[in-house]
Amino acid sequence: MRTPGFQQVREGGGALVVTETDEYPPGSPTLSGAVSEMTPKGRAPVEGAEVWRSAGPGWRSATTDKNGLYRIQGLYDGAEIVGTGKEGYLHHEAVVTIHGDSLHDVELVRKR
Repeated sequence: MRTPGFQQVREGGGALVVTETDEYPPGSPTLSGAVSEMTPKGRAPVEGAEVWRSAGPGWRSATTDKNGLYRIQGLYDGAEIVGTGKEGYLHHEAVVTIHGDSLHDVELVRKR
């Protein structure tokens, strides 16, 4: 379930039209960080991992980039479970407290 950002209301064809945006209220907390794994050569970023956290009545999520970095916008302050997963890796969950813009790094472990 997608939790919307701002709602836009406009008049269109004699009716009110409500649409969702990808914008969030100013000052909405964010969660960002890096997802990595340990390899024989050291720590390496994990591209394409999904990171998600509950946000009000729904969820917010992000996918890591080639550097293993992610950013989830439009969150609320408080402690909630943050999940991280990718095919071929063990699922990771942790309770993370958000207070303003917060950081949360994760080390995934490959399934054997």
